[in-house]
Amino acid sequence: MSPISCDNGPIMRFLVAIFLLATAAAQSGPRIQFSHTTESLRGVSIVSRRVAWASGTHGTYLRTVDGGEVWTPAQVPDANSLDFRAVRAFSADEAFLMSAGPGDQSRIYHTLDGGQHWNLQFTNSNPKGFFDSMAFWDPKHGIVVGDPVPDQTGKLKFELLMTDDGQTWHPIPATQLPDAVEGEGAFAASNTNIAILHPASIPTASVAATAPNPVILSGAVTSEAESRRSRRPPTLLTTAIAQQGILSTAAFAHTGGTSIHTDRSATEELPGTEAHEEDPSTTVEVRRFSAASAPEEKGASAPDPNIWFATGGKVSRVFHSPDHGKTWQVFDTPIIHGPDSAGIFSIAFRDPQHGVIAGGDYKHPRDDGPNLAFTNDGGQTWTLSDIHPQAFFSAVAYDAQVNEEAKRQLAEEKSAEASGKKIRVKPTAPERLFIVGQDFVFDFRPPSNPRRIGASKKRGLAFNAISPYPEGGALVVGPKGTMASIP
Repeated sequence: MSPISCDNGPIMRFLVAIFLLATAAAQSGPRIQFSHTTESLRGVSIVSRRVAWASGTHGTYLRTVDGGEVWTPAQVPDANSLDFRAVRAFSADEAFLMSAGPGDQSRIYHTLDGGQHWNLQFTNSNPKGFFDSMAFWDPKHGIVVGDPVPDQTGKLKFELLMTDDGQTWHPIPATQLPDAVEGEGAFAASNTNIAILHPASIPTASVAATAPNPVILSGAVTSEAESRRSRRPPTLLTTAIAQQGILSTAAFAHTGGTSIHTDRSATEELPGTEAHEEDPSTTVEVRRFSAASAPEEKGASAPDPNIWFATGGKVSRVFHSPDHGKTWQVFDTPIIHGPDSAGIFSIAFRDPQHGVIAGGDYKHPRDDGPNLAFTNDGGQTWTLSDIHPQAFFSAVAYDAQVNEEAKRQLAEEKSAEASGKKIRVKPTAPERLFIVGQDFVFDFRPPSNPRRIGASKKRGLAFNAISPYPEGGALVVGPKGTMASIP
């Protein structure tokens, strides 16, 4: 009997292709590993694919110098009662920390030796003050935003501090700032209620080639105790029962200084509310505030003059300064507001014209919006997103590499137009956003539907803040020491 022949070539090639796709997906998907802390993390700052810092409750900060293979937690000495809601790092050695809290619990620290010594640069002496967020253009130029406090005339003004040397901090004069509305404030939830522009660095091929696989997800699942404060989402104090796992992904459809030495060997339900019927695009009269008589600060100015910060509570507004804080414009937005727990929690701009705001009500995190809006005129008008259903969003960020590609494309178009060339059809600029929910992250590449990335319910992971990698992707942090790397 002659053997029966069968051509299995196409079947085998199909099976091999499926295997390779599954393997690639597993390697590129986010994973979980220990962060060696159970503190609630709300600060994160990426320096490179290998170097990153994070910060959180009980004076805790963390650092990795090997792409997240090992995270080393430590505490700033005599800062056990502080909640570091913001960290901004510039290398494995240099970083700034900002704590949020009433009065003198709001502070700014700086290290130049990887945390071996910390310099206390500033302590808020106003008992009604409360720092919310911190941003830097470079190691010399930074800004801090705090909740409104009464000025000498009794008018409420947001508290803004700036540094022009990376060492000393000075307030922007109250006469130079717009009035705040009674019941208006900012949220110290993710260190992203302030936005500035600075050049993104795209690594060379040699640097990118040495980067490890993006498999950084860390978390510990534990019992919790919450402390609640209006407009300040609760922090979680936990004990460790660490678990490991892989996050699931799914498509989502549109419908002055004290030197401190530290020993490095030491080791929420969060956020929508009742839906408001509001016009999807909101425009308001520009209100410009200036202080022509105010003396100009000496020293070098920041690289880009634009500053935006976002508010919530009784109103949801965006404040914009086009000239490094000298004058300001204020714009209403359609984002949900009213309760102290609702408003804009995060703002980001990819260029001077295009930006995004995200928020909601952290006490009702599952409620639909309006919680997400976009602008293409520098923040003057905001158009609500048609993504539905929405939820509470604590942070939003643009992908750094995709954003650079969009800038290059725009520069090429402008150059072509300047040389007299006619562009019949302008290509759509590439765009990628990360939108952080309570227990998921939207990986959003318009006009495609956002991809939902989340952990299984058994994991109990949640997210607070995000920082993009220069090479693309982002690192997300949250309660119980959670860390998630999204390629």
